[in-house]
Amino acid sequence: MNTYLAILLVMIGLFILTTLTALYIRKYDNPNLTIAFYVALIAVIQIITTRITIFDFNLFDWNFDRLILVSPIGTYFFAFTFQMTDQINEKYGRKEVQKMIGIALVTQIFIFFMLWLATQQPQINDNFPAESYNAILLGSTRIIVASWITFFISENVDAYVFEWFKKKYDGKLWLRNIVSDLTGLFIDSIIFIPLAFYGQLPLEVLISITYGQVITKWIFGTIDTPYIYLNRWLLNTDNSFIKKLVGQS
Repeated sequence: MNTYLAILLVMIGLFILTTLTALYIRKYDNPNLTIAFYVALIAVIQIITTRITIFDFNLFDWNFDRLILVSPIGTYFFAFTFQMTDQINEKYGRKEVQKMIGIALVTQIFIFFMLWLATQQPQINDNFPAESYNAILLGSTRIIVASWITFFISENVDAYVFEWFKKKYDGKLWLRNIVSDLTGLFIDSIIFIPLAFYGQLPLEVLISITYGQVITKWIFGTIDTPYIYLNRWLLNTDNSFIKKLVGQS
């Protein structure tokens, strides 16, 4: 898929996600829907994280190597997860975000256990080899554990940085959104790649993947900035249509 088409789809997805979760929060005053989406996305990232892809940011007839980046496919989804943590942090505070992170981590471990249990049962259908089935579901245990560790650290760092900037520069929503996301995404990348792949890939490849992951995550992480303002508007607007939509007359 063309990288710019992927970015467009991410932006559309962010609009839908932000609108649905913000309206739910306004109507019911709880983050349950956001938590549900968050847990689902983290589970998806865990399953697909072993797949490495290319992000080609060249336009027209450009052919610059530095615009071709290598990164795990899960990079697409980090714009969504960090948008949701910032949304909850802005409305309910850091402790609610950390509760959400804890729920997602426990869910990841439980899903992995259930998938592992499924692969231990005998298979009588040979149409799909058991080895391929197991590889798709479980991937590498080392990579999965690395993703748990980096997820827990980076998401908590994001929550703390967002809270600090909110206290220090309360009127600058864009600042705490961008700085917290970029910090968390950077930490995620520099911890995950060595934990998951050190000793299995040459050093130059590890550096290339880390560089590609940091830059692509920063791009996708920055994309979510307008949506935190959409979230604020949906939660506070006196627009009659929005109020009617959430049952507030």
